[in-house]
Amino acid sequence: DGWSIEVALRELALYYKAWVTHTPPALAPLPIQYADYAAWQLQQADSAAQRELVGWWKQKLQGAAPLLQLPTDHRRPAVQSFRGATVAFAIDAPLTAALRELAARSGMTLSMVLLAAYAALLHRYTRSEDLLIGIPSASRHRVELEGVLGFFINTLPLRIDLSGGPSFAELLGRVRATAIEAYERDAAPFEQIVKELRPERDPAYNPVVQLGFAPQPPAERALALPGLQAEHVEVDAQKTVFDLTLYLWEEPTRTAALFEYSTDLF
Repeated sequence: DGWSIEVALRELALYYKAWVTHTPPALAPLPIQYADYAAWQLQQADSAAQRELVGWWKQKLQGAAPLLQLPTDHRRPAVQSFRGATVAFAIDAPLTAALRELAARSGMTLSMVLLAAYAALLHRYTRSEDLLIGIPSASRHRVELEGVLGFFINTLPLRIDLSGGPSFAELLGRVRATAIEAYERDAAPFEQIVKELRPERDPAYNPVVQLGFAPQPPAERALALPGLQAEHVEVDAQKTVFDLTLYLWEEPTRTAALFEYSTDLF
């Protein structure tokens, strides 16, 4: 995940500096390993607190449409291939500054404002007033986990209500409330939520959510190596998990963005 990439780059830089200066790397031992986290998560799987969390999500998502009908270029195949492509773009400095000002006035992060804009855009194309968008949660709630390499990311299925023709200011309030309550309950693994919901399974699309929104850690692209200049190069893996995902990177002035989409559909 993005957090692990940042940890790996930081440790790579530290070991490289130690190598070129012929000094031992000053890297403290980890207090816990990823296996410890995995064991803890297994222990929590059937606890009363976990059942309560999963029950909350089940109630929150009850009655949602199993599939969002996007206007696609191609008919959805019977079995999705997960082949994908990307389109990169950027939100320029003046617009990013204006969006940050709006976020500050609304008591939100820039990512929340852009999530509301993404929801408004999807509503415009689908006319759906009930959107399910999967967003990542870092799930590193303890300081001991901050330096551990491993996949901690959990998908939170945000159900965004666009009924009643809300203004964008009203939509911002709805998105803020929805995101906050979801992040407060992010300890429920997505696979357990899906298992509890028991949606009708279809190999043509993902269960529960088919859309993603993924803000990335701001320092993920940084790599400082003594005597070398490093540059981040985006690689198109030509695959996708969801039908459509919007990735975002907050930079000092502008916002870099990337749409990842299913080539089965678009």
